[in-house]
Amino acid sequence: MTGRAGCLQILVVAAGLCVPLGAHAQSSTPEPAPVDTPAPDDGIIYGFVIDRDTRARIADVEIVLTATGLPARTTRTKASGGYRFAELPAATYTVLARAGKASFAKTFELATNGRQRLSFLMDPLVDEHRAVVVRPGDPDDTISTPMCLGHGCRKWYREWARVLRRQARQEARKARRAARRDDG
Repeated sequence: MTGRAGCLQILVVAAGLCVPLGAHAQSSTPEPAPVDTPAPDDGIIYGFVIDRDTRARIADVEIVLTATGLPARTTRTKASGGYRFAELPAATYTVLARAGKASFAKTFELATNGRQRLSFLMDPLVDEHRAVVVRPGDPDDTISTPMCLGHGCRKWYREWARVLRRQARQEARKARRAARRDDG
């Protein structure tokens, strides 16, 4: 230990201080508390593609998810006819299903950490292109504002009316069951 560095080390040891080298350069100010990072977006969009005539679920249908300012995502329905998109931020989305000659788009708003089921009744053999807007608060995948583009509109409107009537019957059944439970 020669030179000034040796003298400094001897002086520190002689004073009875055990200070690691480089400690004098450390700041005595406390480190800032870690910032809580927001949880990742956890919205989910899921559903099925169903043949309108046979009511069978359709596999291998292309599903495209788009939203302004976000990259488009694409998937295909599984053997069960189902699809799913997860980890989605709140935004206005359009889900497009393309099967054979037919395409069907639904547009809706997904809330933060929201879940939205969107199922599609389609006939892949018919050349028709449809779009609907799903309003907030609509149960499940109700078609609320129909817009039909292309061939087969009359048939589609009849199907839409049938879906709404079926949902009204289901709601009436639920109300009757609830009334019976309250009475019984």
